[in-house]
Amino acid sequence: MKDMKKNETIERAFREYFDGAETPPCDLTQAKRELAAPAAPARRAKRGRITAILSSVACVLLVAAVAVGLLLPRFADLPDAEAPAGEAPAGEATYYSLASAQAERAGYAQLAAEYGDLIGGLRIFQGASNAAADYTLYSLDGERVLLFVHLEYCYRLARWSADVMFDLTDGALLPEEIASFSPLSESSTAGGYAVFSGTRTWMGEPVTDARLELPAADCYLTVLGREGAAEQLLFLLARG
Repeated sequence: MKDMKKNETIERAFREYFDGAETPPCDLTQAKRELAAPAAPARRAKRGRITAILSSVACVLLVAAVAVGLLLPRFADLPDAEAPAGEAPAGEATYYSLASAQAERAGYAQLAAEYGDLIGGLRIFQGASNAAADYTLYSLDGERVLLFVHLEYCYRLARWSADVMFDLTDGALLPEEIASFSPLSESSTAGGYAVFSGTRTWMGEPVTDARLELPAADCYLTVLGREGAAEQLLFLLARG
C-alpha cells in the first residue's frame, strides 16, 4: 500500500509538470528543433547538440551547462575513434568505445514500434515545450548495441538533465561508459524491478547514477540536478 501511494504521488507530480494549465517560463522548443537536425559522426554530434542547446533560450543554457557534467567524467579518457572493441574472457562482456560505434539519430515515433517496452515511459516528453528528448542508436558491424537517450527538463526551479542508455546486447557488448556503473551497490526497486544506484556531486550539483534491470534490457542512467529527479525518471522507465 505504501509503494502504491508513493507511485501515485510520483505520477501525479509528472502530470503537474507536463500537463499543468500554466505556461512554463522556459521554452525548449528551439532545443528540440536543434536536436532533430541530421546526424553527424558520434563525437561531432555530441558537441553539436550541446552547442545547439547553448544557443537557445536562457533556460536551455542553464540546463545544457549542467548536462556537461553528465558526460564529462565518462568520456574524458575515451580512446580514439578508430580504437577496436576490447577483448574479454569467454562469458564476460566485451567493452567498446561509443566513439568507435556508428551513430544513427532517430525520433521517438520511429523507435516506439520496436523499443516501446523500453522507452514507452518517455512518451511524456513528446510535445512538451519545457522538455526535450534526443534518441541515438549505436551499432557495431551492423548490429545495434545501444539505445542512447538524452533528456532535458525545465519548469520553474525544477531543472535537470539525464543520459539514459539501454543495452541491446543482453550484456555481451557494453560501452566503456557503462563500466563505471559496476560498483553501484545501493539497492532498491522501481515498479517492481531491481535498481542499483549511487550518488555523487559535480560542480556542487547532485548526480545520481543508477542501473535499472528491465525485462527487455538493462537500463543505465545518470541524472544531474534537482534532488528526486532520478527517482521520478526511474518510475517512468519502469512503468513503460
